[in-house]
Amino acid sequence: MTPETSAEAALKWLHYKGRIDEKTLKLTPYQGHYEGLRRYNAKRTAPGIPPGADYANAVLNNAWASYGDDWQQ
Repeated sequence: MTPETSAEAALKWLHYKGRIDEKTLKLTPYQGHYEGLRRYNAKRTAPGIPPGADYANAVLNNAWASYGDDWQQ
């Protein structure tokens, strides 16, 4: 798998997870990045993110931090 294919697959899975209703397992309108990330990896841990942490917030915070402070100005 190429990096491009991997990234495309991850984004499609994120979009799917942002649409799935957890109770009915039916697709709904997209609920946003936070909900998608929250559901994306809900049962697993990821490197650098402690068990029990809010995965979605950790990913979003890491992404935000990766831009550095200069881009915000």
